[in-house]
Amino acid sequence: MSLLYYIYLRILVICVRLWARMTGGTSASPNVVYSIPSRNPKRSIPVHVYQPTQRQPPGQVGPVLINFHRGGFVIPAHGSDDSFCRKVSERTGYTVIDVGYRLAPEHPFPAAHEDAEDAITWVRSQRETFDTSKVALSGFGAGGSIVLSLASVVYPPSAFHCAIAFYPTVDWTIDPGAKMAPNPHGPPISAWMMRLFKNAVFQGQVNLADPYVSPLCAAPERFPPRVMIVTADGDRLAPEGNELGRRLELKGGGRVIPLQVKRCSHAFDKTAQEGSPQKTEKRNAYFLAVDMLRSPL
Repeated sequence: MSLLYYIYLRILVICVRLWARMTGGTSASPNVVYSIPSRNPKRSIPVHVYQPTQRQPPGQVGPVLINFHRGGFVIPAHGSDDSFCRKVSERTGYTVIDVGYRLAPEHPFPAAHEDAEDAITWVRSQRETFDTSKVALSGFGAGGSIVLSLASVVYPPSAFHCAIAFYPTVDWTIDPGAKMAPNPHGPPISAWMMRLFKNAVFQGQVNLADPYVSPLCAAPERFPPRVMIVTADGDRLAPEGNELGRRLELKGGGRVIPLQVKRCSHAFDKTAQEGSPQKTEKRNAYFLAVDMLRSPL
């Protein structure tokens, strides 16, 4: 990638980030905010911690959910999953660790994935704080892509209690312009913006068919036995997410929830208004996620 093209990408991404901040931004209210170590001793990884309402008996430790936010690997959105993280911590015995990761184009692939791996490594090292035999992953958008990539490539299927992904990208080999929503409606993600994100994230020679990049290319038996994939019928990313869910269902031998919500677009849970169909779908999807987390090993 030439320097001029990189500067061009930076300018466009800065404009998108400003637009995202002006139209919403993020607001989070975790119990604790701190940083955890990364593989680079000169930097750390920010995390929000949501402590469970259901406390463990003295001398016992509880399960932990590690969550990764949306934002196309480009937009700062750490904290945007606050309502989901809070609901999980209130309705289950899970501590929720909501992880912030490096963003492109300043930090292209695989920076976000490496930060996610480092966060998982840290959680698994905290045996006096968490039940490391019951670690679960969740993610939204880009975070969902990270979850499915790591759970199917980096770690064995038994490593995680479950993997939950909301509206993830699972196939980067397809041009964004060729991705079509099953039932187009509402504000879509434009093909132009998806290409911008793609070019910002994948700089240089990257094999987009590598399962570490596109989890749809991973063998179904590589995934955890419990997987939930939520797609929206008004989202360009729905067909590929639905296809991954179908393949995992055909594999059998576990619990797979492929849920396509209706009359919803990408990131529907972040914009749902009280009394709207989207709010109903959000409640249902979050309920199913909580139920999967509660399911026995």
